[in-house]
Amino acid sequence: MPFLQFALGNVSVLPLYVGQLEESELIEAAHLLGGLMRTGYLFVASTDLTHYGASFGYLPFPVDAETPERLRALDQEIIEAIATLDRDRFHAVLRDTGSTMCGYLPVALLMEVLRTNTPDFKQTLLDYQTSGEITSDYAHCVSYAALAYSHASLAN
Repeated sequence: MPFLQFALGNVSVLPLYVGQLEESELIEAAHLLGGLMRTGYLFVASTDLTHYGASFGYLPFPVDAETPERLRALDQEIIEAIATLDRDRFHAVLRDTGSTMCGYLPVALLMEVLRTNTPDFKQTLLDYQTSGEITSDYAHCVSYAALAYSHASLAN
C-alpha cells in the first residue's frame, strides 16, 4: 500500500483485510463494495500465487530445468480461472493443483465484485515474476502476478 501512495501521490487507502468468509458473507461484502466501484474507487487484492519447493511442502513436479516453465503453466491456469470470474472454477483449480496461494479469499471477493458489477471487463496481465528469477533458486520459489481489470470499452 505504501507503494500505491508513492506512485499515485496523495491518495487515500482503505485496507480491507479479508479473513474466512461464509458464502453469504462474501456475496454481501461484494454487493457493498460494488457500490463503491461505481463511484470510481480502485480495488486491489494482494496475494502471491505459488509457493513452490520442499520447504513449502509443495512439489507438484520435480525441481529441474523445466521447473520455471511448469511453474508458469501452473500459475497461468490459476490466472485464467480468475479471468472467468467463476469462483467455482477458481476453487476447483486451486483444489486440483493443491495451490499454495495465500490470498485466495481476497481474490475470490474481488472476482465476485467484478462479476456482479462489471460484466463487460478485460483482464490484463501487467507483470509476472518469480523469486527464482532473482535468486536462481527454483527449489525454493514464490511467484507473483499483477493483474489489472478495466471496462472492456476503456481497454486498449
